[in-house]
Amino acid sequence: MAEPWEWVESDLDNLLQNRIGESTVLDYKAREALQNRDRNKLEISKDVSAFANSAGGTLVYGIDETNHVPSGIRGMDPAVISREWLEQVINSGIQRRIDGIRINQIPLDTVEPRHVAYVVSIPQSLRAPHMAADKRFYKRFNFESVPMEEYEVRDVGRRDEVPDLWLEFDLWPDPNGSVLNFKGDDAFSDPVQFIAHMVNRSVAMAHYALIGINVDKQLRPVTIAGRLWPDDYAAWVGDSLIPSARYTINWSPPNFMPIWEGLTLRLGETPFSVMFPRAGGSYYLSWTIRAPAMPPHSGVVTFVSDGETVSLR
Repeated sequence: MAEPWEWVESDLDNLLQNRIGESTVLDYKAREALQNRDRNKLEISKDVSAFANSAGGTLVYGIDETNHVPSGIRGMDPAVISREWLEQVINSGIQRRIDGIRINQIPLDTVEPRHVAYVVSIPQSLRAPHMAADKRFYKRFNFESVPMEEYEVRDVGRRDEVPDLWLEFDLWPDPNGSVLNFKGDDAFSDPVQFIAHMVNRSVAMAHYALIGINVDKQLRPVTIAGRLWPDDYAAWVGDSLIPSARYTINWSPPNFMPIWEGLTLRLGETPFSVMFPRAGGSYYLSWTIRAPAMPPHSGVVTFVSDGETVSLR
């Protein structure tokens, strides 16, 4: 899929058709969110600054959502709500100004002619923290923009002084999806492989990291790097606790090299693998990562199965 600042109408439709849900780095906003009212301008400043203060992300104005899953496209009249107006609201409502924001105006020629959607791409900011129009600082938490604690404001202000480690996951060998193979009446599929990478998005180098990977108990792990916790574990996914098998990886010298800025390091010499039940559904993998001086980071990825194939979202 193209980068958000390159999206066209078909990319928005793909979000709906594939039921790509909201996350810490993706948020859908109905067209009513863009109105020339003070309360709407405040919400815009909160949402944009929260992404910049956190891991960055994408705001899509013009997509309705139900239970955090996109449910429809309804755009704006660009003669009433223009790209320039949105840019001005962002720049005037947030202190300091956030570098690198891109606003993509997408004509909705098929679903709603003469209307547009706006996709706002916000990078993680090294000049954080950024203050919203109500003189408060916000971060992304699950699907929301929430106020930051005082210590979090201080930690974000030291972003260029401390590591900023993050995990990324892909199915293997084809990141777009894997076929599920079942032998006879087996309740679970043959192993499906995926890989995990750790990346440092800060100029500050990291020598140590403690990584936790929590695999949905509905799945059957075959190969996961690290040590399995002996007791059952429950991981938070949104507002729900998901029974999980928890694995921990201790990244430290001399066995592992330092984690430099921009360096992507694979966890495990071989791909991870899990087996899926015959029943389709959504299965979760959550993760946490800690490093000295760095605030803990966490995230969730979703395996979506229809009983025949699986994709990662």
